[in-house]
Amino acid sequence: MYAYAFAVSSRYIYNKYDQLALWWATQHLVPFESLTKAINSGIHFTHELAEHFDVTERFMATVIGLYRNKFDNILLNNLCSEPDFQGVFLKGGN
Repeated sequence: MYAYAFAVSSRYIYNKYDQLALWWATQHLVPFESLTKAINSGIHFTHELAEHFDVTERFMATVIGLYRNKFDNILLNNLCSEPDFQGVFLKGGN
């Protein structure tokens, strides 16, 4: 029983630190203020935002999902992705 509890608590701590690292990377590579400025300047596709911030499209999709969940920003809810993008479509969900 102790081994199971240790495994569960270790996984919880691991996930907690993964989330902290992801938030740190998000805030340092794509600050929210810079993201909203880019969106207001007319960049509306994930590949364009990824290129603008010099990150991968997958990371940009993760960033947008995190910021959308935290701030529920209207600007982020109106972003879209190209139809041929094989990753996450941002319009209407994560």
